[in-house]
Amino acid sequence: MTTKRPERIKDCVPSDWGDGWEHVHISISIENQEYADKRLKAFLEAPVKHREVFCSPLIGPISLGKYLDTGLIKCVNVGGEMAPTKDVRPIRYERVKNLYLEAKERNIEFYFHQCGSMFLKEGKNIGKWNLKEQIKCAEKVQHELERTC
Repeated sequence: MTTKRPERIKDCVPSDWGDGWEHVHISISIENQEYADKRLKAFLEAPVKHREVFCSPLIGPISLGKYLDTGLIKCVNVGGEMAPTKDVRPIRYERVKNLYLEAKERNIEFYFHQCGSMFLKEGKNIGKWNLKEQIKCAEKVQHELERTC
């Protein structure tokens, strides 16, 4: 399950939930630092055993370091936005790389799952409109990050 309303988690879980069930992973969606700071505090206080963060669509810079330092977040997923060129908010390679490095420094899993239709790297848009192509592009970038960082 993914939510943008982590403050509601404790009110929506079953009565026998406790601190969470072993087989349930809950993730939060954040798109920039403002929402990271608003949502992650409540997310880290919620009764959840397995937490993941989705920075998707990543439309602004985000630093997750202080939240990752808690040891409560197990995975960081990053993705771009799919929209027509005139409407899409770009995702920037440097922001993806920074999140990758923050996760890697703490031995936290990282996945770049979708480049979006406007992915800016070295001043060029290498994003794709087709979802399958976005995923291929993201896999290529993920492998590049793993090799070079």
